Amino acid sequence: MAVSKRLRYEILRRDNHACRYCGATAPDAKLNVDHVIPQALGGTDTPTNLVTACADCNAGKTSSMPNAEVVADVDQQAFRNAAESLEKQRARLTDHLWRGGYPPQWGPAEVERHAVELAWSYAWAVASDGGSPSHEQYAAFIARSAELFGRGHSVAEVACAAVDAGRRLRSYPTWGLTAADMRHSPISGELYSRIDGAYDAWLAEWRRTGAPDPNQRRMDLCKGLLISAAREGCSRQALLIGARMAGARNSYCVDDYALAIEAEGVPAGGEH
Repeated sequence: MAVSKRLRYEILRRDNHACRYCGATAPDAKLNVDHVIPQALGGTDTPTNLVTACADCNAGKTSSMPNAEVVADVDQQAFRNAAESLEKQRARLTDHLWRGGYPPQWGPAEVERHAVELAWSYAWAVASDGGSPSHEQYAAFIARSAELFGRGHSVAEVACAAVDAGRRLRSYPTWGLTAADMRHSPISGELYSRIDGAYDAWLAEWRRTGAPDPNQRRMDLCKGLLISAAREGCSRQALLIGARMAGARNSYCVDDYALAIEAEGVPAGGEH
C-alpha cells in the first residue's frame, strides 16, 4: 500500500524536511519518504517505519535491514593517502587552469606580465576596430610595463594602466602613476622640462574654483596624462595652458585641452 500524501507530509514535517541519514535539505536535495525496514523485507507503512531520506541515501540504502552488519571501516592510512593524492591532483588542475596553458617553466611573474600584455592588446583592438599595434609599439609597451613591475607596482595597477593605454592607442601606460613614476619614466630631460610646473598650475586652478581638492586617483591621472600629451608633442606653453583650463573646469583630462591648443595654436594672451 502506497504512503498517502497526508502521511508523507507529516513525516517530512516531523523530520524538519531534512534527510535523517545525511542531513541534506531541499532544495539542494530531493527528499523522499523511505521505509526504515524495506517493504520487500516486511516493512509497513506505519509512521514508526517511515523516515525522510534524500534521493542519494534512499538509492544507496536499497533493501538493507537497519540492523544488518556494518561493513568494515575504511583503512585510515589508505584514506589519508588517497585524500593527499586527490589534493595534489586538485592543486595541479588549479595551477594548470591559472596558467592558462602557458609554458610549464613560467612562474607567476611571467604569467602576470603576459596577462597585462593581453589586456593592453585587446583594449587596443577594441579601440581601433580590430587593429593591432606595430612591432615597435609592442616592444615599447613591454619595456614600459616591465619597468613598472620592476618598480613594485601590482599586477592590478599595471593592468589598469595597460587597458587605459590600449584604449588610447598608446604604448606607455600612465594611468594612476605617482609623481615619482613621472620623474623616473623613460622620457628625456627635455620632455620632462616641458611637463614641469603644469601639474602645479592645474592644481592651483582647481583650488581657485572653490571645489574640494581632487582625490588621489584624479591627481595621478592628471600626471600621467601630462606625460602622454608631452610625448605626443605638446609644447610647454600648450601643456601649461591646457592644465590651467582643465583645472578651472575641475577636469583631470589635461591632455585633451593641451592637444587641442597645440593643434589650434596658443590663444593670444593666454588660455582665455
